[in-house]
Amino acid sequence: MRSITDLVTTLTGQGVKIWAEGEKIQIEAPDDILTDEIIETIREHKPALLSLLALPCPSCGNPALIEQGEGWEHRSCSGHYDAWERTPGRRWRDLDARISDIFREALKSEAIQ
Repeated sequence: MRSITDLVTTLTGQGVKIWAEGEKIQIEAPDDILTDEIIETIREHKPALLSLLALPCPSCGNPALIEQGEGWEHRSCSGHYDAWERTPGRRWRDLDARISDIFREALKSEAIQ
């Protein structure tokens, strides 16, 4: 099984937009892209995907709308004034480590309780 960040990178490369609204994952995609297998993978890894989607814009801290496979930044933070754009140098595999840290801390908290 591939990582959730690999899945997001693949999907966004195919023009899929993914974002979170509260605890719900929203997806805008062409009908032929979202196979039953992909939908099941998204459901299976919903907590990891929500954690990924919760990572803020590195400049302003607002939630990210993931449309690119390398990273994101709110355009107003980079001199533009609409939507989000890719932030060069920030790669999804870098975020895998961050998500692992989040889950490790969550597991420690659950074990303590």
